[in-house]
Amino acid sequence: MLGNIAFSAVSTVTGLRLGQVVENPEAFALSCSCVEEAAAVAAAKSVTLPYDDPIAFIRDFAGGMPQARPSMMLDLLAGRRSEVDYLNGAVVREAPALGLEAPVNAVLAQAVKALEQKAAGLGQAYGVV
Repeated sequence: MLGNIAFSAVSTVTGLRLGQVVENPEAFALSCSCVEEAAAVAAAKSVTLPYDDPIAFIRDFAGGMPQARPSMMLDLLAGRRSEVDYLNGAVVREAPALGLEAPVNAVLAQAVKALEQKAAGLGQAYGVV
């Protein structure tokens, strides 16, 4: 799940494949922030992650499929509603009850929703009008 939280929205918003996100310092910083916020929520809920270093995990995750485009991006391109509410959006919903914030996940979830609305209204997820 952290792999999806780290890359799905970032890839969808930027149009980058997983390996390209890791190679792009700005995009990877967004992915790292998403996973750090999610890991903090997991820790506050006493959820033990199966790895000690979430950043190393997501780097390895992307390294195993550098050309992949997340299903969130594919859904958007196909005109389907994405799962952003169940990934980045879930981090945003859970954080306040635990005394935490998830601002990067919040912005990325909003950006994906904006792209969904654009695709619904204009028939395209990307590009100019």
